[in-house]
Formats: sequence, structure tokens, C-alpha cells
Amino acid sequence: VAVDQYTGRQLWAKGPIAATDEDEWLDRYQAAASPGRGSVIVPVVHDDIRGRTHVSSTAELASYETHTGKLLWRTRLARLAPLKLTQSRYPRKLRIFSSRPLVSQGVVYHITNAGVVAAVDEQTGDIRWLTRYPQIEVVLDNFSNPTGQHNAVIWRNEPPLIRGNKLYVTPVDSPNL
Repeated sequence: VAVDQYTGRQLWAKGPIAATDEDEWLDRYQAAASPGRGSVIVPVVHDDIRGRTHVSSTAELASYETHTGKLLWRTRLARLAPLKLTQSRYPRKLRIFSSRPLVSQGVVYHITNAGVVAAVDEQTGDIRWLTRYPQIEVVLDNFSNPTGQHNAVIWRNEPPLIRGNKLYVTPVDSPNL
């Protein structure tokens, strides 16, 4: 949601609060937007749910023009699907967490919390690089207790951090820094 800083009047909104079609009802914006040049960049989780069948969830980034809310680009970074035998029994079985993206020198860095860290071009949404990391898959299961398995470390859902020429991430679905 974008609001006028002086009047508090809503300028534009995205997601279920302002859905114009059934597909937008299935978008989740779970983290704060990051400012870009004339845009705001937000992580989006899209759940593909048909009836009671949870087909898949995707971790995406979207960029919106700050004044109008016009979609500038939307990029899919990762897609997860529940096991076939649980697909229709448990809608919203998967949980993908989002953290605020980091925008630095024309690049958007993002932890998908779905097994992938990405660097995306700020203006075009083109993927510059994408890398996988070892996951604790039980974290993604909405009906499991992730802290009960293998004494796993569970990180807080924090945005990436750049220090020198290194990018540091703490994905909630990985024990690694």
C-alpha cells in the first residue's frame, strides 16, 4: 500500500487488499518493500491453489513505480511444490518466508527462503545470478515444527547484508550463514 505522507490518503495498493482478479488473491507480500530508483521492490509469494489443491508456491520479486503502482517487472526466483499425496489434503501446506530485499548499486539481492539466493537487475528484473544453498526442508512444511528436527539452527528472517565484496545471508530454511 502507498499512502500520501501528508494526507494519509491511499494512493495505490497491491495484493489481496486490492485484488482485481482471482490470481491476485493468491499473492502474499510478507516483507517491507525496498526503495529503488523511482520504484519500490517487494518480495512476493504466489500460491497456486486450485480449489483445495495446493499445486505450488513461487518466490518472486516485483518492482512497482512509486507514484502510480504500475508494475515495472516481476521475476520468479524459485518454485516449490508439495508432495503429490498431500497436495489436495492441505491447502497452503508450504510456507515460504520473505525478507526485505537489499538494493545496492543497481542490483537487488534477495533470500527467497525457498533454497535460493538471487541477484536481480534493479531496472529490468533480469536475473544476474542465482545460487542454491542447503535447505532444512521441514521448515517449509506448514504443519511441522522446524525446531524439533536434528537440533537445527533456525535463523531470523533478516535481509541480506553487504560487507566489502561479500554478501551475507541467513536463510530461515538453512543452518548456514
